[in-house]
Amino acid sequence: MKMFISLVGVSFLAWSAMADARSWTNKDGRALEADFVSATDEAVTVRLANGREFVLPLMDLSQGDRDFVAQQKAAAPVVRAADAKFSGAPVKGHVVPKAATDVAKYAHVRSLGDGMFKSHIGGVCVDAKDRVIAAGDKLVVVFDGEGKEAGRFETDFEAGAVAPGAGDSVWVASMSYKVPASVVQFDMQGKELSRLTLESDKAAVTGLATFGDEVFVGTSSSGSIGRYKDGKLVNVIGRAAGARRGLSTCCGILDFCVDEQGYVSVAELGGHRVSVFDRDGNRIGTWGKEGRNAEQFTGCCNPVSIASLGKGRFVTSEKDVPRVKIYTGDEKVLEMCVDVNDIAKGCGQLDVAADSKGNIYAAHEGKKCVIVLGSSK
Repeated sequence: MKMFISLVGVSFLAWSAMADARSWTNKDGRALEADFVSATDEAVTVRLANGREFVLPLMDLSQGDRDFVAQQKAAAPVVRAADAKFSGAPVKGHVVPKAATDVAKYAHVRSLGDGMFKSHIGGVCVDAKDRVIAAGDKLVVVFDGEGKEAGRFETDFEAGAVAPGAGDSVWVASMSYKVPASVVQFDMQGKELSRLTLESDKAAVTGLATFGDEVFVGTSSSGSIGRYKDGKLVNVIGRAAGARRGLSTCCGILDFCVDEQGYVSVAELGGHRVSVFDRDGNRIGTWGKEGRNAEQFTGCCNPVSIASLGKGRFVTSEKDVPRVKIYTGDEKVLEMCVDVNDIAKGCGQLDVAADSKGNIYAAHEGKKCVIVLGSSK
């Protein structure tokens, strides 16, 4: 209980005004103001207002706190299609390898646009025509389904996250904290079509996705995702009303994807898991956990990026040591794991996307280009 007692003295000085915090009480009646993050059968992780997280043994908490933790765990089960209506069945005819991973199935088969970006590559996405769109510096580059450059245009801001738009358009977000945040829709020739006004123009956008005519914008600083339609904010995903922060983030990163059924899967790297929401912001469930095995998420905070392959299959990426993995089916069984040790350094985001053929595209920070991971068989 030393950790608990040492924090009590400052909890009411610094955090009593937190609208989203709850009061945790130990067996001796001492209280601590902190947010619930996650829990295991033995302990609960809580977050203070300054962002620091601590693990508290359940045996040292009051019965009321233990009951609360049990309710939170029950409210976020592992996602299963049968009872949560989350994902479809695995791809027809697909067989999950008996071994945990199938490294040989995927390999680095080619690169797109070597040297096209000089200072950074911010993001990569694939549209409905299997065109690959990469953003970096103040530039957006489009590749056709064969990997040939089909066009490019410049932006007036440092380009970061990208997402396909309706018709022949693309959404591009700025990545700098130093200038007002920009989320702009362009046609493929670079003509501005529309622009979003965000809750805060000081937040760097680290994740971007679309579903029909809706645009989803994620910011690590808020730990949340804004859902926009017709240029207006519809609701916020991952952060309760009145709360200062939402999802557990790390390293200034928050990435997510929206699958073909409209569910939002968030690479909640601070929690070593993927959290799943419907578009109204209701938590559907979580999958993945921390650990050193290949099927688990290791390091200080992973996964850093996620993309949908359709029918319950997802590709994730991890940093330090960088690797790309595919998870399959309702139980999210690890299907493939490929180390890409030269792709990023330190806390790089390692943005990933996938096309209809199952090819995986990853932003290569070292070479400032996009690499393609495809079948080697």
